[in-house]
Amino acid sequence: MTKDTIKKRNQQGILAEDINSKLGLILEGHSALTKRFDRVDEKLNEIDKRFDEVDKRFNEVDKRFDEVDSKFETVFNYLSAIEPQDGKIEDHEKRIVVIEKQLTKSR
Repeated sequence: MTKDTIKKRNQQGILAEDINSKLGLILEGHSALTKRFDRVDEKLNEIDKRFDEVDKRFNEVDKRFDEVDSKFETVFNYLSAIEPQDGKIEDHEKRIVVIEKQLTKSR
C-alpha cells in the first residue's frame, strides 16, 4: 500500500468515526424527544379524563335544570288554571278584610 492509500483510509476512518459520533448524537436526541412526547401524551390523556369528568358533571347539572324547569312548568300551569270563579276569591278577600277590622276594633 502506498502512503496516499494509507492516508486516504485513515481519513475515511476518521470521517466514518465522525459520522458515527454525529449519528449517535442524533439518535440520543431522537430518544430524548420521544420520551418528552410520551410525557406530553400522558399529560394530555390526564387532561382528557378530567374534561370527561367535568362533562359528566355538566350533563348531570343540565339534567337537574331540566327537571326543575319541568316542575316549574307544572306549577305554573296549575296556578294559571286557578282563576277567580265568579268573584269567589274576591269575596273571600273582602270577608277577611272585614274580619281583620273587627278583630282590631275588639282589641
